[in-house]
Amino acid sequence: MVLLTALVTNATKSAPSAALDQPPAMLAAITPETPAALPVTPIKPACPVAIFSPVPTMSAELHACLADFERVKGIDLYEIESSLAFLEITPEVVANMPMARLVELTGALEGRLCKFQIFCEKWVERLEEKKCAYCK
Repeated sequence: MVLLTALVTNATKSAPSAALDQPPAMLAAITPETPAALPVTPIKPACPVAIFSPVPTMSAELHACLADFERVKGIDLYEIESSLAFLEITPEVVANMPMARLVELTGALEGRLCKFQIFCEKWVERLEEKKCAYCK
């Protein structure tokens, strides 16, 4: 009891009277334990697109896509190029085309066309990124 009285007496002498009148929760709000974080200036990221080849012209997109498909997947679909080009079907259209119609137009195997369709979707996304990178 004597120790407690001594602590209260010492606390009263060293702390301002306004702070002692506050409940413990209020004291924590008045004197935060951790300093506020300093604001950080955001850094503009570098261009996320590594450009290794030029953007093909619109008329050459289909051929470029077929060439990339053969290079990446090892599947040669050059025989369908004329059928698709005649109807102005670009890689963007191939990516969104019903598979049955694609098979009907080209006569190619459905499995190969399915792989090509998935490839076209990613290829078109990459092409759009390249176009945006060239615009900057």
